[in-house]
Amino acid sequence: MLVLGLTGGFHNGSCDAAAALMRDGALLAAVEEERVSRVKHSFGIPPARCIKSVLDVAGVSLTDVDVVALYVDSYPDAVREMRQHLQLLFRHSPTIETVGHHKAHAASSYYAAGFDEAAVLNLDWAGDGTSTSIWQGKGGRLELVDAIARPNSLGIFYTVFTQFLGFDRGDEYKVMGLASYGEPRYDLDAFLDLSGDTYRLNLDILNTRNRSLHQSVVGEALTGWRPDLQRGRWDPITQEHMDLAASVQSYFERAVMALARRAQRLTGARRLCIAGGGGLNCTANGRLVAAKIFDDVYVPPFPNDTGCAFGTAAVISHEAGSRVVPLTTSHWGPGYDDDAIAADLAQVKLAARRVDNIADVAADAIVNGQLVGWFQGRMEVGPRALGARSILADPRDRQVKNRINHYVKFREDFRPLAPSVLASESARWFDFPGQSPFMSFTAPVRVPEALPGITHVDGTARLQTVRDGDGPYAELLAAMRARTGYGCVLNTSFNYAGQPIVCTPKEAIYTFFGTGLDLLVLGHFVLDKSGHA
Repeated sequence: MLVLGLTGGFHNGSCDAAAALMRDGALLAAVEEERVSRVKHSFGIPPARCIKSVLDVAGVSLTDVDVVALYVDSYPDAVREMRQHLQLLFRHSPTIETVGHHKAHAASSYYAAGFDEAAVLNLDWAGDGTSTSIWQGKGGRLELVDAIARPNSLGIFYTVFTQFLGFDRGDEYKVMGLASYGEPRYDLDAFLDLSGDTYRLNLDILNTRNRSLHQSVVGEALTGWRPDLQRGRWDPITQEHMDLAASVQSYFERAVMALARRAQRLTGARRLCIAGGGGLNCTANGRLVAAKIFDDVYVPPFPNDTGCAFGTAAVISHEAGSRVVPLTTSHWGPGYDDDAIAADLAQVKLAARRVDNIADVAADAIVNGQLVGWFQGRMEVGPRALGARSILADPRDRQVKNRINHYVKFREDFRPLAPSVLASESARWFDFPGQSPFMSFTAPVRVPEALPGITHVDGTARLQTVRDGDGPYAELLAAMRARTGYGCVLNTSFNYAGQPIVCTPKEAIYTFFGTGLDLLVLGHFVLDKSGHA
């Protein structure tokens, strides 16, 4: 059975639209709308281009699809609107079935992990009236164990303070990064009660009158609390703001720990799967691993709403009797062979050198201090660049973070950069048990003076482990090890501030020439700023 899972909708509250195509439980393709529409987070935008993209990747048409699965069951017009949408785009609509938002989140992590038995913790803003939920996965079945209703939401708590600190909704990761520069010295008990084994949000901090995603949701209880701490978008960031960010992060982590312990008590499971937008908080994820509440903690490459496209398809496939195949990679988007890359280079009148040993060429450039755009294979799904659409640099360089933030990413100074490391080398450089293939966890850096480019101010890094021998990216890391003794590279997403990660060769070329990158490696082609290589 061919199932098309979809996220995104037709109202302000929808975001991270995506499509995932699954045949008999095996994922064929998954693409986020933002990567093909070029509108970051696709707020209020239904899936459209991403549907065509996954169909094209799989070589099928919508008429081949047996079921379309949606990630919402509380919105009565969802099916009708999606049917009209598909009829308009493709002149055809298959049967449409719905899966509850939180069940789709739970499925996106449980089935991707491949565990027989696990607790699943969803940490969300809200969906289908629920903000947080605990599930038990066993023998391929998911059962709801506990739920907290909207608006009592950790996602809302974090977003309100994100806007209070002068950032936009969707910028919660900036608060997480800023938190490492501060001390958690602010008492936020009046806003988030953590006295029990769960949490309770003071709903007065939320402005429910503003429905638009571009309006502030900061309520009166917060604006009247410390007006001196409320930051305008262009105001400087002070130590007080850093301390407040640290306090928000600390309260979030304490709530997550309490919920994890609750999930363990309610399910008795020894493994935990995390989903929902809160699952992108890799600092909290890393602390959860260190706390050893569970023997194993899994976070998929797409814990946000993007993952619900996979989750809905997985639920429908499982109910039809198929075994859902666990994920071992995040590379499920479109890929471009050398012929397609050569055609794009010719169309923009650029000459590039074709080389066989791209790993050696890239590694030589990196160790010589160059910033390299890296475009290889099928695009990743999820918000992290994981070796298919990446910007690479030398992690030994103390100045590289400033160079990338100032001249390539055009973003705030405090934003950290992440490492990719060969799995066989991970324990040597990072204090983290097991693997982190999807860059879901922060971990202490064992020798921070050896890797200053990727070591955050708190001595941690957001870690990606790469299996030895696993494609061109692992070959690059092996080439780095041969040159430096470290099987490690600095890896950040191939984009600049406000732009989605590049998808096509042309987008990689435009971003290369529009930023301070030194070298671009596209498939087997190498290009520098002269238009040659």
